[in-house]
Amino acid sequence: MRRKACPSTDCSAASAPQWSLTAGQLHRIPEASRALIDAHMPAVRYCSYCQAIYSMDPAVIFGWLDNNVAGAGWRPKLADS
Repeated sequence: MRRKACPSTDCSAASAPQWSLTAGQLHRIPEASRALIDAHMPAVRYCSYCQAIYSMDPAVIFGWLDNNVAGAGWRPKLADS
């Protein structure tokens, strides 16, 4: 299901498909981050371009999963960035 564009200011694809987070993707995220993400379900989305995992209700980016620049795996967003 397509959603609004990615809220990440680093994402240069304004109209890339935004998908619901799958169970397989969620399973690959460490428990501490997963608990925070679970609290925002089902509003959590995955950007197909920059691989951001975020919620639009409220707007918050949790991190990136398998980002093309940062590399494979989970990269949590730092609290002050």
